[in-house]
Amino acid sequence: MKKLNLISFDNNLILICNLTLQNESIKGTFAMFKNNQKHIELGKLGEDIAVHYLTKKGYKIYDRNVKNRIGELDIIAIDGNTLVFVEVKTREGADFGLPYEAIDYRKQQKIKNTAIAFLKYKNLYEKVDIRFDCVSVLSEYDTYKIDHLQNIF
Repeated sequence: MKKLNLISFDNNLILICNLTLQNESIKGTFAMFKNNQKHIELGKLGEDIAVHYLTKKGYKIYDRNVKNRIGELDIIAIDGNTLVFVEVKTREGADFGLPYEAIDYRKQQKIKNTAIAFLKYKNLYEKVDIRFDCVSVLSEYDTYKIDHLQNIF
């Protein structure tokens, strides 16, 4: 039995193959990953744009990229007397839909549960008004279209 591990980098794709050669037959697993660097940079840019936009609208930014055992909250802001949990979605082009369309039911539940854990940790649970917003940033041809959806779930 002979094992082969092959890692191939091509443009933005990473292909990993684990192959086993046994009795002249090949068995293996294949995995393909898109290089995350560009995705991470685009996401951070979208969050920076969202913070700037919210600040211009009078929101006070409480915190960013808050992580706990359940998940991550992109932006926590204060709008008047309301604590707002803002999910930021950024995309290049609308070929696969608008950015906010990526917030499905499962993602909504994860954001809610992450927010509840945050509120309990800060001893704010059931003591403050909360809201869930989305800032959708669509990047096309070096311009950015921003949609702010309030109270989305």
